[in-house]
Amino acid sequence: PVTIQVISEASNLSLRALLRHTHSPRLLPVILQSATGKNKAPIVRARCIEYILVVLELWTWQDFEKHADKIDEVIIQCLA
Repeated sequence: PVTIQVISEASNLSLRALLRHTHSPRLLPVILQSATGKNKAPIVRARCIEYILVVLELWTWQDFEKHADKIDEVIIQCLA
C-alpha cells in the first residue's frame, strides 16, 4: 500500500526537480507564502525553505531578482 510518507517524498523530489530545471519566477510567490504561513505544518515550512535554498543555489540572479526582498524577509522570519 502507498503511504502518505511515500507520496510526500515523491512530491518533494518532483518539486525539487521542477525547481532545478524550470527557472520560473512565477513559482516563488507560492513557495514564499507557504514558508511563512502560520497555519501550515512545520514540515511544509521546512520544505519550502529547502526549495528556496534550491532556487538560491541554482537560479541566476535575474531569475529571482523581483522576489529578492521577499526572500530576504522570509529567511529572516524563519530564522527568528
